[in-house]
Amino acid sequence: MALRSAVALVRLEVRRRTRAAGALALAGLASAALVVAYALPGAATSRGGAALEAAAFALAVACALVAVGAAASHPDDRASGAGAWLDATGAPAAVRRLAPAVAAAGLAVVAGLVGGVGVAALAAGRDLAVPTRAVAPLPLAGAPRLVAATATRPAARAEVATGASGGTWELDVRPVFRAADASARGTTRLAVTRGGARTEHDVAVRGASAFPSGGDATVEALEPDIDLKVVAARRREGDAPFAVQALLLGLLLGLSAASGAPLAALLSRGTSAPTATLAAALLLLVGAARDGLLELAAGAATVAGGGPAATVLRGAVALAPDLSALAAVGEAVAGRALGLASFAALLPAALHAAITSLLLAALPARGGLS
Repeated sequence: MALRSAVALVRLEVRRRTRAAGALALAGLASAALVVAYALPGAATSRGGAALEAAAFALAVACALVAVGAAASHPDDRASGAGAWLDATGAPAAVRRLAPAVAAAGLAVVAGLVGGVGVAALAAGRDLAVPTRAVAPLPLAGAPRLVAATATRPAARAEVATGASGGTWELDVRPVFRAADASARGTTRLAVTRGGARTEHDVAVRGASAFPSGGDATVEALEPDIDLKVVAARRREGDAPFAVQALLLGLLLGLSAASGAPLAALLSRGTSAPTATLAAALLLLVGAARDGLLELAAGAATVAGGGPAATVLRGAVALAPDLSALAAVGEAVAGRALGLASFAALLPAALHAAITSLLLAALPARGGLS
């Protein structure tokens, strides 16, 4: 009986939200944003990635607004009398409290999937599909930071098991500039040694560079004023359909936004709907920028008087869901297929949503309503 009443209440909440004028307006704006993203000018070689990046941003914003806006309905329900009517349905109090959040989370996921279908259709119609490859991580050993040899220091090298010959592998790096004038350079030189044969390559200081595979390889930086942090190594394993990747990306964005629905519903039980919506949206933004904010906090902590700022940043990050899984957008834009690892990165956000949902189910509302 409790399960049936829960399903019935969630269906009711979904109907109430999808029939609202705000939902129709948001759907129209999101659709227009996707169309505009695929009308952006740019070089022919980069338009597909640029359009996908812009479309992913628009879709992420739309999904987040669906999740937090639809979940923060309690103050309006209380003011209109709908809350008392829902109380009279006889459903358990925890079910009545959770129903808006579950409905909003479901709508965010559906919005992401519909957006993914739209991205696939627009990309096909405009011939802007991003060539996508399936990739597999490669084991790394040695130094996590490539350092060129000088008269005063030895070289720090990384070793990569690149697999059988005939394929291609990627090394993803980030720069650490040792000299101010080096920061203006966009390329550097690497040496790759395989089976006793050494080759030198000009590569970008940031991002992935491709090399032919063939057994174990040793990688060494050659320019002493630019060190390279090794982020990852991958082997290209074949092509993946862009339409499927667009759908998976939409699902990932929808699930990420859905993690904010219980938070918005919880906040709305003690404040106004606009305040709860804005606060939950800001926390989703904090969760998406989590890694950068933690780096900023670490830097602030080392500066005189920066301790309070670092504490505030770390506190905000602790309250927000961990949305570092959104880094998969960059992978998709770069033409790397999304896989289970991309969705597994959402587990911390799912845990945050579960804890928030427990608090929501246990917390009574103001004014005597459940």
